[in-house]
Amino acid sequence: MKSVEAAGKTLDEAKRAAVEQLGVGEEEVEFKVLKRPGAVAGLFRSGEYCVRATLRAETEEVTEEEDNAAETAEEEVAPEAEEEAAEEAVVAEVVAAEVSEEAVPEATEELSADREEVLAEIAAKAQEAASDIVQLMGVGDVSVEVTGVEDREIGLEISGDQPGMLIGRDGETLHALQLIVAIAANKGRDDGARVVLDAENYREHHTQETEDMARSYAAEAKESEQEVVLPDLNPYERRIIHMTLRDDPEVETYSEGEGRRRVLVISPRT
Repeated sequence: MKSVEAAGKTLDEAKRAAVEQLGVGEEEVEFKVLKRPGAVAGLFRSGEYCVRATLRAETEEVTEEEDNAAETAEEEVAPEAEEEAAEEAVVAEVVAAEVSEEAVPEATEELSADREEVLAEIAAKAQEAASDIVQLMGVGDVSVEVTGVEDREIGLEISGDQPGMLIGRDGETLHALQLIVAIAANKGRDDGARVVLDAENYREHHTQETEDMARSYAAEAKESEQEVVLPDLNPYERRIIHMTLRDDPEVETYSEGEGRRRVLVISPRT
């Protein structure tokens, strides 16, 4: 029987590459996983999958040995698929939390010893995940420090030779890194904390700019006595605007829509 080996960033990609080499349908091939990527911070993987695909003629009878080999391959792949599905579920949960946690509750005045221990563990995982990921990005000499641990928030600061690559256009890279690190740090927990990732004081400058924008649009809403709709904001920016204007007696803020169509509305109080 003819066999080929192929690699890919995902298991499906590796399988597709092998099938293309054989020039047959996937149902005519048996797969064996030869190599899986290594783990980063217990969540994301570096490297590639490698599989061996063996062509089996439709008329050939499957021997007991082949049956056992196929079962072994399935057993090897099944936990991997389950793990990936679990990770996707975690991603969905964190994304949902980022969107919904715009009206932030007041932090408790004093932390219990148990809560301090939980936060310390989350902070350590976040620091490890951030360090692993930025090293894989190849952005030179980089260090990650924990800058703050509060009841609902862990602060991290990334310092490196190429801060622009860590921040990205309009902070997009930094926002993406923050989401990934939050997922890794809070994985498997229902008592997690928000992770705020910063580089070169970008957050401080961006927060000030967003607060100024919030006050400017609030003044516009008051003067025109009409709602002002702000699209294209990320959850972090919406949260800043909500917090900046929550004590203003003349306007109220709320969000509408889902996903990329979600907008923030500044409305004059009537």
